Amino acid sequence: MNRILRLTAVLLAAICLLNGCAATDMVLSVRCDLQQPAPLADLPYLDSSIQSPFEPVTCTYYYDQLPTEACRTVYRAALEHFAAGRTDSFYLKGSYTALEVSAAMQALQYDQPQLLCAPFGQTCSYYTTSSGEVLGIELSYSEPPKGQAKMRRQLCERITQILENASIFADPFEREAYLYQTLLEQTVYDNTAAKNSLKASQEPDYSLSLEDRMTHTLYGALVNGRAVCDGYASAFQLLCCYAGIPAATIVGQAFDFMAANGTAFANGQDRNHAWNLVQLESGSYYCDPTWDDNDFSWLTADGQLVRFAEDPSGMRQIPLTALHRYLNLTFDEMSQNHTPDPDFQYPMQATGQDNYYRRRKLTVSSPAELTNLAKRLCQEQNYPELFCFEVLLVDWGSVNLSRVLPAALGGVGGYHYLLYSNPPGAEDRLFVCLYNDES
Repeated sequence: MNRILRLTAVLLAAICLLNGCAATDMVLSVRCDLQQPAPLADLPYLDSSIQSPFEPVTCTYYYDQLPTEACRTVYRAALEHFAAGRTDSFYLKGSYTALEVSAAMQALQYDQPQLLCAPFGQTCSYYTTSSGEVLGIELSYSEPPKGQAKMRRQLCERITQILENASIFADPFEREAYLYQTLLEQTVYDNTAAKNSLKASQEPDYSLSLEDRMTHTLYGALVNGRAVCDGYASAFQLLCCYAGIPAATIVGQAFDFMAANGTAFANGQDRNHAWNLVQLESGSYYCDPTWDDNDFSWLTADGQLVRFAEDPSGMRQIPLTALHRYLNLTFDEMSQNHTPDPDFQYPMQATGQDNYYRRRKLTVSSPAELTNLAKRLCQEQNYPELFCFEVLLVDWGSVNLSRVLPAALGGVGGYHYLLYSNPPGAEDRLFVCLYNDES
């Protein structure tokens, strides 16, 4: 028999950090009882297109926190559909709220980012009776996913290649550090796309191009080599999971302390951000590959650090493109300037022993130890004009770094100028640069 369809299109955000929806109503006469319900994927799910020399682990971090069985049904139906590469719509009988559908699709896009669903968006159509009873839903892409199949092939091939290169690392920490370094060395932060995304979040009529939307994906990071925070985070998550290291993408807000020229905002502000959770034997750690990307960092003639310089002529590029200030922090350490979404639960237990600085023996507890470490590292580098390193200050208390560091590092390697920086609220994690004047 004929029933009445009331169609409400809910546009799920293509970008995880930009939330928006659009709705239109129309009345059509259809036979919804003839629709075939979509099959549900079996969990745990691993993508057979990604070949790994390790024992991969599947990410169900957001699936496990879905609040209702209806959410989980939509998630599994969408996973089965999109994983098969289908571009048509699929149908589910039953009653589902807009919030349940949105939560399910968001969880899927975080847990399985290699499906590349988010850039093309999804539309949910509601089938109802004339009295408003929901009979079922139909989900489809908001726009034709042109080129998606090719993108997914390229992405899986690139992930497979990186995992093969990582096969020499039996130790999970060393494997993780390699994946982190590889991601940061081949990806640059797309400052223009970030500005466009911010504008789109503030102006409902402003639409992002597909190119900008891809920077929010692991495809942007691993294939195009240009990404913003959620692109970095989803790439690191997937690389870790398929390298046998449980990982997830964390979303929330972070204290935005870097201006376009690399200086601190006078009144810092929280901005939407994405980073990572990883699980090692010693506990759960947090990483922020975006904030550790030191590419496009330059040193001016008067010793100022500049990022995204419009005209870098006359400047020197910093040789360390990847930093490790945010590689394997405890929950408390990361919380100094990162606030996760309160709607989700986050593990907090970690010994701290798998922090990058501790594992690489880059910790010092006195100025004398700093001097000795700097001398040792200086002998290992070969940059005649610039010498850069990272260090963790342990139990230094509230010392005046502007006085102590020049005294501890003066004369090391024959360099005459010192630049150092650290994150706000984390004065113990230092990036140090010693250099000579070009003249």
